[in-house]
Amino acid sequence: MLGVGSDSVISLQRFDRGRTISGGESREIAMNAIEIVLDGGLFSVDVIARTAHRYTGDYFVETVSTTSYVLVRLTPKTDNVNSHLLAERFRNDALDERLRERVRAETNELHTTLARAALKQATPLLTAVGQKQ
Repeated sequence: MLGVGSDSVISLQRFDRGRTISGGESREIAMNAIEIVLDGGLFSVDVIARTAHRYTGDYFVETVSTTSYVLVRLTPKTDNVNSHLLAERFRNDALDERLRERVRAETNELHTTLARAALKQATPLLTAVGQKQ
């Protein structure tokens, strides 16, 4: 079973005009960027990359990973992007990708066997020239 604790998102900070609004060190970053810090032990870098890819239509995505956490910075591409509950949506999508990763790992052998059988079935039979099938 997937274990999820309250520390799966360590922090969420909203930025406006390059300055931190909700505390922390002030630093220059893109306008309206949202940073989400995820537990690196709970979410693999691949899971976070697949999750972040879901948001590339509306956001520029930057990730920074260490051994203990992964920081995801999402910056809206336009001013009219709805970022309401963005961290919560991202966290839910990360959990979804984590489950998908586990299912892929558990069913990999079955998937390979089924794909081979389908390809074998789809391969046309070779016949000698002039013979009817």
